[in-house]
Amino acid sequence: MRRVIYIALVAVSAIFVSACSKDDLGNGENLPYITFGISGLDIETKSLITGNLLDNNPNKLRDCVYVYGVRNNTDQIYSKTPIMREQNSSNWQPSNKRQWAAGSSYSFYAYTSSPAASASAPTSDNGGIYVEYSGLKITVLQPKDYNEANMVDYMLSHAYKVADGANYRTVMLYMQHAMAWIEIVVQKEMPEHTITLNSITLGNIFRSATMQCESQGIANSGEKNIWMVQLSGTNDLSYTKNFPVDSGTYFPLPDNYDPNTYLGAMNLLTVPQQLSSKATLTVSYSVDEDDNNETPQKEYSQTFQLFNYIPYVWESGNKITYTLSINTGVALKASISDWKDAGYTEGVVLPENGTGNNN
Repeated sequence: MRRVIYIALVAVSAIFVSACSKDDLGNGENLPYITFGISGLDIETKSLITGNLLDNNPNKLRDCVYVYGVRNNTDQIYSKTPIMREQNSSNWQPSNKRQWAAGSSYSFYAYTSSPAASASAPTSDNGGIYVEYSGLKITVLQPKDYNEANMVDYMLSHAYKVADGANYRTVMLYMQHAMAWIEIVVQKEMPEHTITLNSITLGNIFRSATMQCESQGIANSGEKNIWMVQLSGTNDLSYTKNFPVDSGTYFPLPDNYDPNTYLGAMNLLTVPQQLSSKATLTVSYSVDEDDNNETPQKEYSQTFQLFNYIPYVWESGNKITYTLSINTGVALKASISDWKDAGYTEGVVLPENGTGNNN
């Protein structure tokens, strides 16, 4: 079964490629090196929370950011070039630094993924991601079984443009999410109630899609990147999280967490999709109805048809939160928000010893 939907969030301008010698990358002036700043990396979400992305270990290049850069619309100065954060600095650089050139225009963008991209379209039950067309097309397969560690995340930056290299500045790469983040929070309405959460099940969703960036937002324009999403396979995937579980998960506790009423949460990343009438959310729980622990708790289960709740379209870069409140029954509330990340880091690196370097 194949369906096509258009989802707002990430895309990029075309990159023109031509040969470019090292001697042609500078103009002889001692301008600073092109320096990158990354926005959206100090957050506790899947592709970024392990900390590996911020390491300087060259053996962890799979976790770094890959950058593309074009000078004067024709000379490709970066092509899937890994950049790493410099030690004791907020600046990001490739191993082979470039200088700004006065009078030259530039365009940059970058991407990162977790897990590392595979050499072909993924087929494993553990999921995976395949990246094509300079990061502008991806094939995503989320894991078959619920496992936060295996969930696929992908981030593509907006395009950052510089009209004249003499007006050098930090190239800010705001990384935008391509997946949707689904958060399911279960709570009790009254702290004094004795309720045990047994499981959460999200059923009948798609786990695979090919996504292509249709257009890319320009930095500081307020625009978003646009993905075309072609779903593949069938929407028969079901995820179950059983409780109690270890606390060492990838995702943080929900915002406004209240330890007196909070029972548990389930977090997952999904390919953007429109839900069908088959999509369900089921919560299983037990209640000590006499509150004396003398009689066995009574088990309950309730299922909701998610198509009847807004949003029934999970868009790229959105965080969709389902809140289940348990009292004498279960009430479901859904909300949607932009998947916003932390602020950026920036800086300027001057040429070493006052001399230029055109490497």
